[in-house]
Amino acid sequence: GTWVAGFTGITIHENKNWLFYLSKIESAFESHFELWDDLSPETREAKAAHLHYLGDTFMPKKPMQVGDSRFLPSRYQKPSNHSHQNERNRDGWKNDINYVKVEKYGQPSMLVGDPKWTFIWETPIIYFPGKHCRNYKKWYSIAELLGQL
Repeated sequence: GTWVAGFTGITIHENKNWLFYLSKIESAFESHFELWDDLSPETREAKAAHLHYLGDTFMPKKPMQVGDSRFLPSRYQKPSNHSHQNERNRDGWKNDINYVKVEKYGQPSMLVGDPKWTFIWETPIIYFPGKHCRNYKKWYSIAELLGQL
């Protein structure tokens, strides 16, 4: 029953935080190991970080890991060119696997949206006014979220 809303930063268009997706969560996984294991081969191919610049799923090295080893970046295929890498930080992708704020927030869940309840906007039409809302902002109902847009 949980929904996730994705907003751009204000630098994208007109100094506003635009809503670009809204999705009802279908399932959640503790790590990229469990997520990868659950995905179809077609989805793995389409979302693999070692194959695509914007890929957001990391292919585990065999054998499959358990416990805290699931959060070791060395247990995953390293992407050669990833959106979270740059000249100053070639290891930026590792934060996607082992979250740097784990002591404060815990490891984030790997979420999979329900395709029947996922909406993506290519043209900006709805925005969040004011300070950026993405840093752990929660609304307790869709009505509450929509009331602030």
